[in-house]
Amino acid sequence: MKKTIRLISCFIIGIIFVIVFSGCSGEKIDVKIKDMSTETQVTVESGKTVEEILSDAEIELADKDITSPGKNEKITKSVSINILRCTTSTVSCDGKTQKLTLTGAKVSDALKKAGIKLSKNDYVNYDQSAYVKDGMKISVVRRLKVKLTADGKTKSYLTKAKTVEGFFKEQNISTKKKDIVTPKITAQLKQNSKITVKRVTEKKVVITEAIKYSTKRQSSSSLSAGVTKVSVKGVNGSKNVTYKITYIDGKEKNRKKIKETVLKQPVDEVVLQGVKQSAAQSPAKSSGKKIVSKTRVDDCDGSGHGYYIIKYSDGSKKYEKY
Repeated sequence: MKKTIRLISCFIIGIIFVIVFSGCSGEKIDVKIKDMSTETQVTVESGKTVEEILSDAEIELADKDITSPGKNEKITKSVSINILRCTTSTVSCDGKTQKLTLTGAKVSDALKKAGIKLSKNDYVNYDQSAYVKDGMKISVVRRLKVKLTADGKTKSYLTKAKTVEGFFKEQNISTKKKDIVTPKITAQLKQNSKITVKRVTEKKVVITEAIKYSTKRQSSSSLSAGVTKVSVKGVNGSKNVTYKITYIDGKEKNRKKIKETVLKQPVDEVVLQGVKQSAAQSPAKSSGKKIVSKTRVDDCDGSGHGYYIIKYSDGSKKYEKY
């Protein structure tokens, strides 16, 4: 009998121990914490408040932050706790800056709150689906569509620049001082502006050119009138000519002579012009003929000498020196 009583007592004590032990340990549940764009998975004891769970997870809340479920609500089953942060940020657009206080907002919400409507080409420095963080500086730039023609190619760009110079810096496009830029480098850009860059290069070249010989005529009494003979054959000379050539987009635009060096002097050609009168050319003795014309032919050597060609009414000619 005593043995039976002892067994029953041990059984009762075991039950009490299990109950007490279970009550001390508590039921474990899984909770997902979503803090804006960050997610955390924790295992906690059932019955803790949202605030306690966040404290255990070392997640701090500011006074104006909102949680769903609320901070003081006890959690008894697996749930997701959402934290909506109260943030202060700025939005800049078209030269104006607005300060905004928002809770649980995304960049798109901030733009809407600021009354900013975006066009297709506008640029925002944050993804519109990103959550706004405290101190965030959101900037909207009205981008322009421009076309650039340079180096044989035409390409379209979206630019945040306000001037042609700013566009070149933004796109890392280099120009030289002599390049022709249209419109000017200081010009303001507009929607669908067209920019043209013409590359200007200069090159010095040396070209060997001929120096053409001159022809000199000399009268000769040893040759019959009207007969010519080359006594000295002309020979061209040569020279090196240095030019400065200007090219625009690879095509020659201008050529300027800057230096000339004679390599070989030319040899002038000498032509003898006969002035000797033949018997057939002597005037007839007929007293009835008259002079029809008298043509003067000067020597080419500049001596002031030459001869006249005299024509008579009977068709005869006479060559007369002077």
